Amino acid sequence: QMNFLLIEDDSSDSLYIKEILHEHQVDIQNKIPSLDLNLQAYDFIISDYFIHGEPVTDFLISIQKHNKIVPPVIIASGKLDDVDLTKIPIEMNALVLSKNDNFKEFLFYYIELIRSDRYIADKKVDYKTIFYQLVHDLRNDLNLAYQYQFLESSFESMESELEYLRMVKDSGVQAYQKILHLGKFISQEKIEFDSLAEVVEKIFELPTFKKRKDQIKLRGQTDKKIEFIPAYFLNVLLKNFIENSFKYANFSDAVEVELKVNFSTTGMRLEVIDNGSGMTDEEKMQLFYKKSSSKTDGLGMGLVIINRIVSMFDGNIKVVTKPNVGTSIILEF
Repeated sequence: QMNFLLIEDDSSDSLYIKEILHEHQVDIQNKIPSLDLNLQAYDFIISDYFIHGEPVTDFLISIQKHNKIVPPVIIASGKLDDVDLTKIPIEMNALVLSKNDNFKEFLFYYIELIRSDRYIADKKVDYKTIFYQLVHDLRNDLNLAYQYQFLESSFESMESELEYLRMVKDSGVQAYQKILHLGKFISQEKIEFDSLAEVVEKIFELPTFKKRKDQIKLRGQTDKKIEFIPAYFLNVLLKNFIENSFKYANFSDAVEVELKVNFSTTGMRLEVIDNGSGMTDEEKMQLFYKKSSSKTDGLGMGLVIINRIVSMFDGNIKVVTKPNVGTSIILEF
């Protein structure tokens, strides 16, 4: 039997969740509790995202600061779009759950997921970042298919429509490969570390990059295993950086990307260098924190996710850039 702290201001939802967890002890609070609450008495916290109209994130930040040990947190929300993931402390073992028809099944799944205590390099897996990265990627990949419903009657010829549908097909294949990659990462028993060359080879399998192999160069100790960060997360970082190098230069054939890796006795330095459009000082300052994108097909959250990943593995990230000259992203672990 486990002890749950349930923070929920809707009495019907409280009774429903208590019935789901009938085999366990459930302490129901219909308002945000005080900070002197003994959290060590609970195995889990389950909370609605909005309590009397106020988001629960300030409470989560406060308990993280005032308690050495905080139980895992499952945040339930009727509208996932309203949940600001960036305000949930990265150190907290937290997952976000939708209040939908599958709520009961997913609640049990999330509890078991957290109880399984998976570790990566002595750190718990940040599943929130993984899930959000997948949503970010799939939205981009499937956007062409979504837009087709509005464009179907406006193509100038059958040939132009077929060309568009070929792009939809390629994006669908890319989305499918990402799901397979993620499934492999989650299901494996031990953590997989790859060399820079192996990670980039997997990136070349994606339709977006197949035609651009000759525009990406590797330098340094590229065949040495990188054990500072698991292969899945390294793939996410490099894919985003390389993709942005091409995306913000309108996929010009003149763009070249250089990946350099160097190991020392104290760590690793990885550089992603391009000769693309570069950034202004203002754009650079907001790069990893601002929810915005100059492209209409993006969530504007890719680099925010990257910042979370780098922080999760105690890394540092620096940006050197100049408009119309290029950008260098430096990762140090």
